Amino acid sequence: MNDKVSHNYSFSYNLTPAPAAEKEDELIAFDDCLEFPLPGQRVLIRSKHSDKQAIVTQDVAYSLRLCQTFRSLPEHILHVAQHIPELAEEPQDIRQVLQSIRQAGLMLSARDKAQSLRPAAEFQPVAQSLCFCILTCDRSASLSRLLDSMATTHSFDANNRYYVIDDSREQRNREHNRQLCRKFSAAQNLDLKYFGTEAQDQLLMQLKTTLPEHAKGLDFLLGRYPDDPTIASYGRSRNWGLLLGAGRKLLLIDDDILFQRVEPPQPGVGINFSSQSRGAAFFRSDDEWRALYNTDTADPSANALTTVLGTSLEESLQLFAIDALSQNALRDLL
Repeated sequence: MNDKVSHNYSFSYNLTPAPAAEKEDELIAFDDCLEFPLPGQRVLIRSKHSDKQAIVTQDVAYSLRLCQTFRSLPEHILHVAQHIPELAEEPQDIRQVLQSIRQAGLMLSARDKAQSLRPAAEFQPVAQSLCFCILTCDRSASLSRLLDSMATTHSFDANNRYYVIDDSREQRNREHNRQLCRKFSAAQNLDLKYFGTEAQDQLLMQLKTTLPEHAKGLDFLLGRYPDDPTIASYGRSRNWGLLLGAGRKLLLIDDDILFQRVEPPQPGVGINFSSQSRGAAFFRSDDEWRALYNTDTADPSANALTTVLGTSLEESLQLFAIDALSQNALRDLL
């Protein structure tokens, strides 16, 4: 966006005049578009999903990026004016540009999108084995506590895979975690695989040897920084989990949780897709929310969550939709 006070807020000469005002409560959003700079401080915007395109000024292109969530036209006008103070006194100019962009086919309708989301006809999920990846980093006590809770609540299945992905910096913690996996495997009669730095480095080298053209990307996604432990590795453990769980439904588990079911405050409320208002529960004391913890031995991974993993949106709607989605179900979404 230019720093000048007077914005060049005109739209392309190839757009026809703006249509009559639409319904003020209709939710719309600017389409996901590619941008190509042109001479004269203009930009060609082209939809990634259709052949629709338009030429606008750079200032208009900037303002359209502020309109990529589903809101009503008046809400978009107010949002743009709040972020571009120079336009606060020009709401009609903003309205004219947004209406023209919509006429060019570059504004999406939440109502049309909601109507396109239909449950998959007669979909039934297929039973599939799971991959449990426990992510840990220098918290051996937390890992031990998590494994103890799994031993109490989880029904281990030989068809599933179980990993501990260790990103610990300290050697003593890595060795402790390795021993925890060995003891747990023996006690539960299963193979809880320890996937530590040595195994990670070995597999990464194999991948880079097999796919040398992707070596740089593999280092970025899966590499670590042993010479500088202050550099955060962020999502690398999760990337390893995605790789190890290929072909299975994946559950990523942080080491600082308890593998324990928490019941919702209102009985019978579970996972669902709906246009109804969301509810929120507020607790007056720690005792109130602690009372929600399930005291039985029900497996928290044997529920609707694992059923919906790996399904498309249409298939998920078949499983959990309780009403037809309205445009308001998409409000403020990208």
